[in-house]
Amino acid sequence: MSSETCPATPSAMLISIAYLTSVASAATMRCYVKTSDGKRPKPIIAVDNVCAWPNLTLLRDRTIIATIFSKPSHGQMEGDVVCYASRDGGKTWRLRGIAAPHEPRTNRMNVAAGLARNGDLLVLASGWSDIARPGQKPLGQGPFRVEILAPWICRSADGGKTWSVNKRSFPTHIPGGYKCVPFGDIIAGHDGKLRVAVYSGTKAGDRVYVYRSADDGKTWVDPVPLDPSRPKRNRPAPPRRGQMAGRRANRRSASVRLNR
Repeated sequence: MSSETCPATPSAMLISIAYLTSVASAATMRCYVKTSDGKRPKPIIAVDNVCAWPNLTLLRDRTIIATIFSKPSHGQMEGDVVCYASRDGGKTWRLRGIAAPHEPRTNRMNVAAGLARNGDLLVLASGWSDIARPGQKPLGQGPFRVEILAPWICRSADGGKTWSVNKRSFPTHIPGGYKCVPFGDIIAGHDGKLRVAVYSGTKAGDRVYVYRSADDGKTWVDPVPLDPSRPKRNRPAPPRRGQMAGRRANRRSASVRLNR
């Protein structure tokens, strides 16, 4: 797709503030992204009856994988992390596999996703429990907000059709003892090691850390805060070319991107 620049209509002579306002309004034009054949894209229902904040991953065969939550709720009912695939550039989507099947009275919903160096599809899936122990105070309001679940490392060698799930190898807490939630993209750095961001709510405010994997996604270590000087909102300076940057780094969302 490509975008076009919409020049404002020039107005050389303005005789009143009212006229200036009317000219400015008329000159403000909406610009739309265009497809490769010069047409404006039309919205479609890619997957019906789900509440999806999709993470998109491009496989080496050019298939697009959308990793989403499988139910029509923002994580307040039982549900899985599933993958849909598109082989026609996003025009049509089909269910390909279940990356993180939930356990009873829990869900798997928040994810980070990306490719391992060997081409495997990786999904780090956290979620929520609706099981309260005696005397336990829920973290949030409503169903499935009792506590945050430990992230799972989910891995597929066939483009999302079948999955292995490692339930114990990803760190459960950030430094300081607060539970963490992977979110955003898994990307490889210039050193070949994978990186991912996690977010967590702490008493001092929301924190975001970057974890590193030197074994292609099997284990994750060395948490580094994105901005240790700003505990309530991590907003790192704009990155230089090729650096990682946190985006919307707060309790509800944290992601990592490679600035190209």
